Amino acid sequence: MPNTRTKKPKSIRTKRHERLGTKPIQQTRPKRSHVLNPDAEGLTIHEIIKHSNTRARRDAAEVSIKGRRNIKTKGIVSVQYKTETHGVTTGGRETTREHTVTITPTELKEGKGVILDCDCEDFLYGGVEYALAWRGAARIRRGNGKAPVQTYPQYKRTYFVCKHILRALASERKHVKK
Repeated sequence: MPNTRTKKPKSIRTKRHERLGTKPIQQTRPKRSHVLNPDAEGLTIHEIIKHSNTRARRDAAEVSIKGRRNIKTKGIVSVQYKTETHGVTTGGRETTREHTVTITPTELKEGKGVILDCDCEDFLYGGVEYALAWRGAARIRRGNGKAPVQTYPQYKRTYFVCKHILRALASERKHVKK
């Protein structure tokens, strides 16, 4: 049977670059699990809770832990928490929203550190991912690796966590002590 596939036609942009003898500019995107600050030493659970912002502490009361499970990936056991936020009003009604927080242990010079991840909007758009990645406690997986410009620009490099992470860390600290 003869090959009936035809070659994909070249775009106008590609033809223009071939004609001029130039190469198209490649868009640079951060690598998956991008590290912002290679010199960052990371943070422990105790440090993150101790230095967390007051807004997250206040709002963590709205969050409850729905479930906890261990996930083994490449020989590393991570803990995944399902959280549920109560009291969020949308259009005048009470609603609940579910989010997933992942805590992965890492080895630090002076003890155990963690890599954190949450699927909430505040983690991505509020600068939490950037601030934690700058301290070595997260990897850039969802964002573009740039500091927040419009939403919370003052939190560029501070200890800043979302309420879901704070609640999950408090629960994990209690779980580890037992």
